[in-house]
Amino acid sequence: MDGATIVDAAHIHRFADSGNNDPRNGLALSKNAHWMFDEGLWTLADDLTVEVVGEAFAEAGPDALLLSQYRGRRLAHLPRDPAVWPDPAHLDWHRRNVYDAG
Repeated sequence: MDGATIVDAAHIHRFADSGNNDPRNGLALSKNAHWMFDEGLWTLADDLTVEVVGEAFAEAGPDALLLSQYRGRRLAHLPRDPAVWPDPAHLDWHRRNVYDAG
């Protein structure tokens, strides 16, 4: 392979707007999860639980692949050091500017 990976480094507060590459402004996501995050189909609350667009986003597929099943779940894999966890200020920006709560 040419260094390809299934994990993307996703900015919470869009880099084009913030110029911020701080680890607290990022999430390690699969390519699909990254695209859905950038499209505002899901976001994180300050307590790091998943919020998923409701009525505006109807999905169909095998149960194991549905985004809606993650609603209300807390991120399972976080850095050991809470000082580098996602910054609530960036999460707030994403919720206000990208997430489409419907």
